[in-house]
Amino acid sequence: MAFDVDLFRDGSPFDHPAPGGGAPSIILSHGFTGTPAELRFLGERLRERGAGVHAPLLAGHGGGAAALSPTTWRDWAGTIEETAARVEGEGRGGPLFIGGLSLGALLAMRAYALRPGRFAGLVLMGLPLRLSLHNEAPIRLLGPLSRLRDIRVRKPAGPDILDREAGGRLPSGRAEVSMRAAASLVELCGLVRREVVPRVEGRPLLLHGARDRTAPVGNVGIFLREAVRARPQVRVFGNSAHLLPADREREAVAKEIFDFMQRGGPAHVETERKP
Repeated sequence: MAFDVDLFRDGSPFDHPAPGGGAPSIILSHGFTGTPAELRFLGERLRERGAGVHAPLLAGHGGGAAALSPTTWRDWAGTIEETAARVEGEGRGGPLFIGGLSLGALLAMRAYALRPGRFAGLVLMGLPLRLSLHNEAPIRLLGPLSRLRDIRVRKPAGPDILDREAGGRLPSGRAEVSMRAAASLVELCGLVRREVVPRVEGRPLLLHGARDRTAPVGNVGIFLREAVRARPQVRVFGNSAHLLPADREREAVAKEIFDFMQRGGPAHVETERKP
């Protein structure tokens, strides 16, 4: 099925309400410094299959480092709560799932665990319970200083994606990063690992790129060890990096998520590594 790669340029939020008749819906959250452009292909594929999809723009995102700097993870979590309340108020009647990429995965997991039973299932992509050393070290060094004066650092390597054609169109690109906001991201990573992961129940779907340089694939093992109440389904994509729903295996990612929404997710662990 053809897809216009230029759609990755569009960082605006999108809503595709479920058609009714008990069709499932999902709220999807993008990553730190990102936009819904990272999720647009996934959203289109789910919509084509008959699911509802809602992808908000997180507070402070989409306007560069200056707009992001005054926000924290509480503001980003507020965007997800507002979206969930709105979608629930629309009353389409089908099961409502929640998921996200990177920062979005942290926010989705927190929302899922805080109110058990509110969501039919949880989808986690590129989960960053621990960031890679080359990402976290400068944040821990400069984060405390940024409380006094906002420090901005330009992304050295661009988006963490193997599909360069798609990556070159994403609005985040090589944008500057606010260290003040990045420090809040690291705070959320620790909080979710300590207080949220042990509370996750049910059968979450955990998808990760084997070549992820931002949140290394070892995060999968951390989740499996510490999510003691959950029975997750895990799939590792061998030819993808951090921006999984926009990368080379995005068709398979979309199918995996739609199948999970249709069946609720089997209670087993499956790992796929491709050359």
